[in-house]
Amino acid sequence: FIYSIFILHYPMGDVMSVFRIYSIYLIFIVFREIPINKLHSFFQLLMKIVLVQCTLFILQIITGGTILTGNNGSLDFVINTTSSGFNRYYNIPPFALVGLAYYMFGNVNMSKFKQALYVGICFLCLLAPLHRTQIVATILSIGLFILLKGNIKKWFFYALLITLIIIPLASTTVLSERIDDAVADLSSIQGASNDYEVGNTLQFRIALLYERFAYVVESPSRFITGAGLISDNSSAAARLPFVIGVFNEEMGQNSKIDTGDNLWALLILNLGIVGTVIFIYLYFVKFLSAFKRHMLQSQYAAIGFIIIVNSLITSISGTSMRAYTFVAICYFIYITMTKELQSIQN
Repeated sequence: FIYSIFILHYPMGDVMSVFRIYSIYLIFIVFREIPINKLHSFFQLLMKIVLVQCTLFILQIITGGTILTGNNGSLDFVINTTSSGFNRYYNIPPFALVGLAYYMFGNVNMSKFKQALYVGICFLCLLAPLHRTQIVATILSIGLFILLKGNIKKWFFYALLITLIIIPLASTTVLSERIDDAVADLSSIQGASNDYEVGNTLQFRIALLYERFAYVVESPSRFITGAGLISDNSSAAARLPFVIGVFNEEMGQNSKIDTGDNLWALLILNLGIVGTVIFIYLYFVKFLSAFKRHMLQSQYAAIGFIIIVNSLITSISGTSMRAYTFVAICYFIYITMTKELQSIQN
């Protein structure tokens, strides 16, 4: 913040617009002051709301009409596949994965049928948009959790169940198109050069990350702090020597800062290599290790482990780990878990 204003001389308003995103990390101060019983009650209410949101999301696909809004309040996030005409809605409830993990492994007091129904609703909500990375991340994060719990029989049952679900779905026109696209993306990476195809999302993300990384490491100051707290709307962004980005219709040019396609390119640019290492320590050393250590003692640890692993995988294709909702739920789960374990020990 200080470096961006007093060293780089970025306008205060531009810096604040980015700084407020990272200021959400201070929310742990609020959660620490809330009694454990209030945190439990709030989480139970949140899970009921998530279930309703997931149900409404699925109804969108059935009815063909938009019911939920996106993060920015817009109703414009429907993408039609080329041949089948299947509507892919992108307004997924932000805590759908949290709901899935809770209804699968949480302390739910309900019948097996109702639990299976709720798990199915949340899983279908994550599957329906056909985000390839999200589908793989969901399956792998839950599978890894089951494996680390040491329940080999349950892991084999889970693997068999996923296979029985995915194989029939893979034969459908909609999903087979997405699989073919994924294979084409992976094939194009072999022997890839400095050129990239705009339509190839994986190749584009690698090129995007490489360009940002090369720019940051060529300067000692940028290695530590990156290009500073800057957004695409800042006049300083126009001076950045980037050619790879996503075209922004409002600006009439490529987005140079936040393309929404790769978390690590954005972090390296905003925070530098040193700041990105601190980010990695917070989530993948402090949070993930704590969740893994207590996953057998606390439902919150189990849920936290799954969403962190999931987000690590999806970070190559999105920036959700920097979103307000993700940061808030991670701190909430971590602090609630800590308070719960302390109350048990006392």
